[in-house]
Amino acid sequence: MTVYRNKQIDTAKGILMSLVILGHVLLASNNLPQAGSFLLKLIYSFHMPAFLIISGILFDRERQKGNSFQAFLLARVKHILMPYFIFETLGGIVQNVFTYGNREAALAVLTRIVTFRMYVGADWYLLTYFFAIILVYLANKYIQNNHYLLISAFLLFVVVSVSQNQLLNELSVFILRILLVYSLIVFGIFLKDTLLSYSLKKILIAGVCFTLSVGLNIIIFMHAVMLGNPLLFLLGGISATYLVIQLAAIIKNNLINMFGRYSIVPMGIHQDIIWIFGWFFGLNGASPLIILNAAAIYLLCISATMMYRSIVGKE
Repeated sequence: MTVYRNKQIDTAKGILMSLVILGHVLLASNNLPQAGSFLLKLIYSFHMPAFLIISGILFDRERQKGNSFQAFLLARVKHILMPYFIFETLGGIVQNVFTYGNREAALAVLTRIVTFRMYVGADWYLLTYFFAIILVYLANKYIQNNHYLLISAFLLFVVVSVSQNQLLNELSVFILRILLVYSLIVFGIFLKDTLLSYSLKKILIAGVCFTLSVGLNIIIFMHAVMLGNPLLFLLGGISATYLVIQLAAIIKNNLINMFGRYSIVPMGIHQDIIWIFGWFFGLNGASPLIILNAAAIYLLCISATMMYRSIVGKE
């Protein structure tokens, strides 16, 4: 069966995936210059919110209303939860082989993975998305009024915003992440037509909004539910999503498109590659070493993604 895909959206996801990798290279680097620190702040201000808003754009509300919960759940287990366990197993192996400290026993590694204490930092996205998209499915199926569905997203976003500066344990942070991701996906659902339509006026407005958000907000770490100013966080995420989608419309690059189409692969393995590369060669943020580091890691991620693509096929 031929599968028709939105190449613009795949390319937009590829751009964001490339930024995720660059952000983690910068984060892991020593002696990061001021320009690198600013680039890190710029990337973290929007890359994950944009991923989730795009997930909302791709959520087919009518089709999912007719889809049974069992079928929906099984599909998400196959495409999200199983990759999570695979990537975490690889991460546990990598970090116990390439380590400077004491190695963990196999049972300890398995226990850590099944209790969601991640080896691979980026896997927070997969795990959080799994639970959040189930909530979106249920809300879409049982909240018939569109206004109520949108209100639910705003109310949960307010809850996250108010709670973010409190002293929270790991479980509380995990729950807040799920609520935040739910909100961003629902916002993407309702902003679909606006974000996909081209307008020079909207590009200018989005550019101004994004600039204000980056300039005025503090460093954002979504995995820790650190949003800074919630309104600026949301403004920056939505405006950046629009800019990335419009940029994707003019980029004709097969590698970036492939990165977006199979984004789960580089998402799940790139930090292992960064870890191994850093173990052998170190990650130095001093220019031009950071450029060489990033190029090598990108090349390895691209190679792994191409191998996956050759296994699963093009469709």
